[in-house]
Amino acid sequence: MMVIDIAVYHIFCIHNPQKLSQLRKDRYDRAVEWMKAVAAEDISIEGAPLLPEEVRAAHAPFRLKSNPKRVNHW
Repeated sequence: MMVIDIAVYHIFCIHNPQKLSQLRKDRYDRAVEWMKAVAAEDISIEGAPLLPEEVRAAHAPFRLKSNPKRVNHW
């Protein structure tokens, strides 16, 4: 629901910013605050699996990962 609130806010801003209600602004602000809290791991998403402890301990802003290297002999 949070992503929908952000999308609707941006659609209103693009197409008709004069008719943007205070409710839309409040819901957008609340959705952004919620996403920041999830990113900071202050709260967790209900039903989503937690990251492994070593990944959470590193608290890296991004993770680098690749597929296993292939060895092709032609």
